[in-house]
Amino acid sequence: MKNKKKYIIVIIIVLIILLFPLRKKYYDGGSVEYKSLTYKLVKYHKITDELETKYIDGTKLDIFKINVLNTIDEEKISPKILTISSKSNRVSMERGANSIYYQELGIGIQSDTISPLEFEYNESLISKKGEQLILENLIPYQINSIEIYSSENKESLSFEVEYNEENQTIKAPEKEGKYILILKCQSSHIKSIYSFQLETE
Repeated sequence: MKNKKKYIIVIIIVLIILLFPLRKKYYDGGSVEYKSLTYKLVKYHKITDELETKYIDGTKLDIFKINVLNTIDEEKISPKILTISSKSNRVSMERGANSIYYQELGIGIQSDTISPLEFEYNESLISKKGEQLILENLIPYQINSIEIYSSENKESLSFEVEYNEENQTIKAPEKEGKYILILKCQSSHIKSIYSFQLETE
């Protein structure tokens, strides 16, 4: 009888460990994730770039990493990708997200909650001094401001970056160096931040 009670207690503990989820809230409009060792449930309430609708709602359920329910188009919930190009190369940025590398853990992760100045930029946009850099798929956004920092010491630089709204171009600095540019953008109902590393030659 005592053994039977022990087994029941052990089974209850194991079930709690396997089924009890951790709750995580995203700052994307109100999406919530419930994640346990056996399943992941995400209830989406995500701000969208689409002009006709303000939020995307839906549910996604994975059991043992196998998707069993998905009421939302994955493309719609993916962050808007902004691409900027020079004559040498191009880089693409997710809205408010880039990678940061944890030296002590030896891993890199994507983040939307860490300052762009702390990101580890895997690639740089290479350009000539004063070159016009072309922004792609910016619409429906408009750029409110552009901040520029030294990539080495993360200090804010005093000179302004020229932005041509009509041609959707940014003028690279006239000085040779490595910079971090932070673009603060807005559409009709959403504010977004994009950032990238620029190297002028």
